[in-house]
Amino acid sequence: VSTQSTWATQNTWGQKIRIMANYPPPYDPNMPYAQAAYPNPPQMYVPVMPMIPPAGYPQYVKQKRAYTPMEILDKLQSLFIAQKAQYLEKFTCFEFENEYKVYGKKEKKLDKPDKKSDIKKKKKDKRVYFKCKEHSTCCMRYCVVPSMREFSMSVDFKQRYPEKATYSFLKLKREYTCTCLCCYRPVIEVKLDYGSDKRKIGYVMDRYDCCNIVLDLFLGTSDEALYRIEGNCCQCGFHFSCPCGPCKKVIFDVYKMGSSKGKVGEIAKIWSGCAKELLSNADNFTAIFPPGENWEVKALFMASVLFIDYRYFEEKNDSKQELTIISHFFIFT
Repeated sequence: VSTQSTWATQNTWGQKIRIMANYPPPYDPNMPYAQAAYPNPPQMYVPVMPMIPPAGYPQYVKQKRAYTPMEILDKLQSLFIAQKAQYLEKFTCFEFENEYKVYGKKEKKLDKPDKKSDIKKKKKDKRVYFKCKEHSTCCMRYCVVPSMREFSMSVDFKQRYPEKATYSFLKLKREYTCTCLCCYRPVIEVKLDYGSDKRKIGYVMDRYDCCNIVLDLFLGTSDEALYRIEGNCCQCGFHFSCPCGPCKKVIFDVYKMGSSKGKVGEIAKIWSGCAKELLSNADNFTAIFPPGENWEVKALFMASVLFIDYRYFEEKNDSKQELTIISHFFIFT
């Protein structure tokens, strides 16, 4: 006790209060009671530095993996398809082969409208995953209307890692058909062209309807349609050439056959911008896939967007005029 009181008189008032409250004094190795008050004296903190392997030893580096186009298409939930603008087509008699760039987005909600209609800003936020190129003869492009034109289209996958390269992914084939009402309805076939795999994925058929646009999607060689795409022909975007946004938008609803869920997806032709609308015949589209589908069904939806463009929005540039309501009636049939 005398030792503790002697220590207390030699220290400040705050240390005296600590002793009176039965707290152990601060650790001091020179005090005689240090071992009793602190059986395990505090250790000084020494920061641990990460070990750097010496030269010659292999170091761990996070490896990236190159994804296949099937894996990429599985992850995407919506597409933005932009047609390349050919400005000479609007003012001359030339007819070029169509080209499209396909941008992807992982999430897109049906009930959430686009906040901004600036297409150039949208392209900066998306990555080009696929590039579509038409292959057709001059006779078909100059002598046959686009709604009946025979063509084939290659869909190439643009890879970024481990090196930038382009690989063939899909082949689309549309035969020439002289369509009249319910006879000789046009069909576009979708085949896989990735490496040695050349199998048929499915096809899209344009069904006959008196007033609306109806397309059925068939997977593989099945005769039963998996999805149906419907568009009302009374929308302004079919019949008027006003370059403003609301008048150019055309919506196609997607329904699953044999299901009562209602609308499960959407395909829309959207505004391309004033300059592109006035100086070219290029169109832009968006496609929202049904949730939970694999890449084969999504490939059919991509082909259906291109098929819709040729059937209902590709103009005959030799006439130098927009399609009217009367001409649309013959195309719809």
